[in-house]
Amino acid sequence: MNEIWKDVPNYEGLYQVSNIGRVKSIKFKKHKILKPSIVGNAYYQCSLWDNSINKRFYVHTLVSIAFLGHKPNGRKLVVDHINNIKTDNRVENLQIITQRENLSKDRH
Repeated sequence: MNEIWKDVPNYEGLYQVSNIGRVKSIKFKKHKILKPSIVGNAYYQCSLWDNSINKRFYVHTLVSIAFLGHKPNGRKLVVDHINNIKTDNRVENLQIITQRENLSKDRH
């Protein structure tokens, strides 16, 4: 599979996210793959900086925004990992569903 990179919305020229779930810094023409951390809920997270302001994002959210056109809106629509593996952030493993669908999804 070819890795495709897209700008992270609101961080254009600073960060990009790929279709396989990697995030890189592109500041100062130095491209550096970020090392995400796993938070308590087992999802990958990374910090993005802009003008000395740090924000943490779930990697699956960044992929869904860049590749699926997701517009986060609280808990109304959420990003679901189709195979239920929270660290598998490939775009083909993500889907946008309602919170209700996510809660009722078969987790066996």
